[in-house]
Amino acid sequence: MYANPDTKPKRHIGKIRNTDQRCVIIFMQLPGREDHALVLPTDNMPARYEQAVMEILESQEGQAEETLADALNRRILPETGQTVLAALHLNKMLEAVPVDNVLMMPRPNMPFPLRQVLTGMGRAIPNTAETTLVETQKFNPHLANQKAATVHESAGIANNLLAEAADLEAEARRKRERAYQYAPHLAPVTDAAAQIISVVEKPVKETKPKPTPKPPRKPRVAKGKAA
Repeated sequence: MYANPDTKPKRHIGKIRNTDQRCVIIFMQLPGREDHALVLPTDNMPARYEQAVMEILESQEGQAEETLADALNRRILPETGQTVLAALHLNKMLEAVPVDNVLMMPRPNMPFPLRQVLTGMGRAIPNTAETTLVETQKFNPHLANQKAATVHESAGIANNLLAEAADLEAEARRKRERAYQYAPHLAPVTDAAAQIISVVEKPVKETKPKPTPKPPRKPRVAKGKAA
């Protein structure tokens, strides 16, 4: 992949720092994610794709482009009818890698940190990838909006269900009242009603009438005695 050291340096060739894997830099900075580059690892790349990419990269057109993606997006793969860039994307061969994890290799054994190259070009670069990733995990506007929308939607569903439940309860109450009009004995007995019923139906103790007192007996007077 790499050219002879005595030949002219080539653009777009690089290496992933932490894996030492060779790659082609498709975007030095991803639009909207300027702390990341889009690269194409080439160590295990299918031969037909590697040949198509390297032909474009080494061409005058490819070397003239500051961003290799522009050249790849103009070339068509005859067997698929897709642009080379689209084919690489659809086959999931492209990777987003933090800028600080990419080395440019215009010649073998001549690495240049991508951050240094971008700085020399006057490109603005966000904080280090580690800091950016941490900040992204702390607050991601897209995820926050998505979560807020989900919560709002859930609250709306819950309110609708509660409203439906209230309507059903009111309808059930009306139907029970109608049923009790046809059959009052089916109506449930409340606590207050139960107390009243217990008082009304409380058995009365039988009491015997007191006997009528007899008049006192007059003393008997013996016959033949004076009064």
